[in-house]
Amino acid sequence: MSVAIPTHPEVLLVGSVALQSAEDVFRTVSATLGDRVRRIPDGETGPRSLWVFWPRRVLERNAAFEIDPEEAARGMRATSEVEGVRRWIGNEAAKQGEAPPPRMRLRAGVDPKEIDLGPLGYAEVAADSYAVFRRLRDDGVIPRGVKFQVSLPTTAAFLNAHVVYPQHASIEPIYRAQLLAEVRQMANTIAPSDLAIQWDVSTEMGQWESVRHAYFSDVQKGVVDRLTIHCNAVPNEIELGIHLCYGDYGHRHWKEPATTANMVAVYNALSERVTRPINWLHMPVPRGRDDDAYYAPAEGGNEALSGPYSSERWGRGHPAADVDRRKICLGLRRRHRVRIWPPASEHDFRSAGDSCRALTLECKATTAMRPARRLPF
Repeated sequence: MSVAIPTHPEVLLVGSVALQSAEDVFRTVSATLGDRVRRIPDGETGPRSLWVFWPRRVLERNAAFEIDPEEAARGMRATSEVEGVRRWIGNEAAKQGEAPPPRMRLRAGVDPKEIDLGPLGYAEVAADSYAVFRRLRDDGVIPRGVKFQVSLPTTAAFLNAHVVYPQHASIEPIYRAQLLAEVRQMANTIAPSDLAIQWDVSTEMGQWESVRHAYFSDVQKGVVDRLTIHCNAVPNEIELGIHLCYGDYGHRHWKEPATTANMVAVYNALSERVTRPINWLHMPVPRGRDDDAYYAPAEGGNEALSGPYSSERWGRGHPAADVDRRKICLGLRRRHRVRIWPPASEHDFRSAGDSCRALTLECKATTAMRPARRLPF
């Protein structure tokens, strides 16, 4: 029996789920959340569970690249004082407590124009997971109308994690071209009506917040320009989401957002530039921030969040090592009241991390993403 798309408060899973396989994720989410989800990711299980660490292998297997000796001497990737040192939560690719490995660089004498990165693997994995998704949907496990969600780190995330700063400008167009080619490949192999793609926008928020390196001088314009390219690369018939991410390093953000102001500014700038619909927007809410001041930039004034929205809801937003069992936050209400559901779940959803709650705004599918009216929370 098919289940209708929900009309009550919902859950958005931003990507990673602490289970063993895509099938485990699809079955667990469907059984636990039922018709409270519109989209289900494959959980980014196995070696993908450390988010942008996974595509590092693309550089490691390429003879044009080598480990940067300066960062190798430190024994870890260099980070800013604000961000601090990240420690892995642990999986089959990296032990718990380890710091991210040193970045890589082009070997001397290599012409970037001659580089062939080869497949990143995102399109191949998406096709495999979609086959499982379809089988379970056909068997009645996954509700009809629920979409298969693919959450992707942006080009900036890859560069920040794996490439030395002086080479970002030369490697960026090469990696981006391959990443967006894999988005097109997904669009060709997965039914557009079944597919939803989310861009994980973390490094760009770090650049906007002056926490992470940006090689371009006009940082805000550069961030919006690059995100616009990513968003416009997703075909119109495929749902698009934007996950404005502040990370989850040891159950904390790399910087606690003071208010929603910078996230509102990023979205409003994108709403003026992106030529296709943006179907949902996700913003983190630090734990304990139920005060009006945090939401004020989105509620009124010149920087108020603009856009046609069909719902508002709470979810919990990020990968975490050991999350609180039995609790998935739902149901944003006036003055930021939250109820907890379900009261007794047997499953841990790693994407429901401990560093934050998350405000998710479901946008009506329209090409005009910046109308005159404002969003009241």
